[in-house]
Parts: sequence; structure tokens; C-alpha cells
Amino acid sequence: RTTSAAMTSSVFLPLLAAGRTAQNTPVARMITAESETWSPAKWREIDRATRAEEEARQARARRGLPPLPVTPTHTVRCGSRDCRPGEGNLKHAMDKHGKFKQWEQPYEHREGFVQSRLRSPPHRPRPNVEYAGLVALAARLAPRGGPVLLAAADWDYRELALNWYLHARRLGYRGALVLSMERALHELLLRRGVPSFDGGALLAAWNRTCLQRHIQAVRMERHLAAAALVEAGHDVLLTDATAVFLKDFLPRLVGAPAELDVLFQRDDWPRTGVGKKKESSATTQGRG
Repeated sequence: RTTSAAMTSSVFLPLLAAGRTAQNTPVARMITAESETWSPAKWREIDRATRAEEEARQARARRGLPPLPVTPTHTVRCGSRDCRPGEGNLKHAMDKHGKFKQWEQPYEHREGFVQSRLRSPPHRPRPNVEYAGLVALAARLAPRGGPVLLAAADWDYRELALNWYLHARRLGYRGALVLSMERALHELLLRRGVPSFDGGALLAAWNRTCLQRHIQAVRMERHLAAAALVEAGHDVLLTDATAVFLKDFLPRLVGAPAELDVLFQRDDWPRTGVGKKKESSATTQGRG
């Protein structure tokens, strides 16, 4: 991911290290609207983390290891060709069995940078502003507020997104569409006859936030898109592109009690069924 620039200033602060005397050590600070709200205690916490990160970089250099990337990356082009699924992402290290170490961060975590970024969504789920195009597409596919089946996908999931849509169409679900997180995917799906909304610009807006990974931004943006559709009056089923629909299940969802606003599947389904949530406000037009 490409992050927008932030002002950086170098200041001299007395930092305490265990067993050492306080010394004036230069520390690079990220000066942003967020960091300007920090207390002195918060700055001391960030400065200690920044110093520890520099020590970790020096330790890697002494061991003859190359520096870690400073940000996670994601791209759809690998040299002169399209990336294969997953090829354009920063890779995790592998263990002795040849399996990826999923929970080891393959890039350098910069606490000051992350904490200084925007900690709220970069936009609101307004159906007549940021998501007007998505709402218009849904209205054509599912008129009169009909149910919308929404799957978010990026370039890595292009074949899965196509498979998801074909299964939905086979069941007659006319309101199925893909929230494409990249223009390349959007254009590919349109060529294949798949309804798609180009959410690339909306996804890029998350670069200003504390979310560093591409997948983090995708997961957040898809919920805002679903919320915009709900605000526009649609019932929305937000699914993963890996879901494969084999039987018609919409009548059961549409037939849920009217007072239910949210119906969601638990991680350990089917052992514990589904979770239900009621909205205290009566202003919700659709059900998510």
C-alpha cells in the first residue's frame, strides 16, 4: 500500500534505557493532526517504541540481514505481466516445512507512524455522495429496494469473484454484484459480464488511516459500502467471494422477522447457528 506523506521533524529528547544514563538522542517524530493531540506520556511511549525499532534495525544489520520493508505492499502487475493470485503481495517468512508463518509480520512495524495516522473512517457511507454509483447500480439490478448480494474482491480473488457471481446467477439472484477494490478487477469483470462497482478510489482513501495492510482496508471498506446500500433502502447480504451458493436461501433471509436489523454467521457455524441483533433506532430502512 502507498501511504500519503506526513511531516517529519527531528527533535532531541532525553530517553531512558535500562542501566544507562539519560542521553539526548535524536528521535524522528510524525507530526499529524492525530499526534498533536497526544499527551506527554503518549509521546514518551511512542519515542521508546521508535528507539526500539531503530535498535532492531541495527541488530538485523549486524546479523547481515537485509532491512525489512517499511510498508506492506500489494500490486496487480508483476513486471510486464499480470500477477498471479497472491503474487503481488508482500510474502510472509516460511518455516522449515515450507509453510508460511502467517502470524509473523513480514514488514517493519513503525509505532509512531501507525499511531499518528487517522483513526476514523476516511468517509461516511453516504448513498448520495461517495456511494452514489454503487447505489445506482444496485437499483438497476434490484429495483424497488430488492435484496442485494454483495461480495468484495481484489485482483487476487478475480476467479473466485467470477465463480461467486455465476453461482448466484444460476439461482436467479439478480441483485448480485461485486465491489471491486481495484480498477483492473472492475474492468475484467465488466468484460466478463459481471456487475461491478469500482471501489478503488474509496479504498485508496484508507491510506490516510492507521490501517497498514491492504486486506485491512478491504475489510473495512466493504462494510461501509454495505451500510450505504442499507441506508439507500436495500436489504443486503454481504458475503465473502469464496462463498458458493448451491441452494436458494434468500426466501429464508427475506422472511426473517421485520424487527431484525442484522443477521450474521458466527465463525464456528454451524455449531452455534447465527447471531441476531436488533437496532434500537427505528430509522434503519434496510437490513444488513
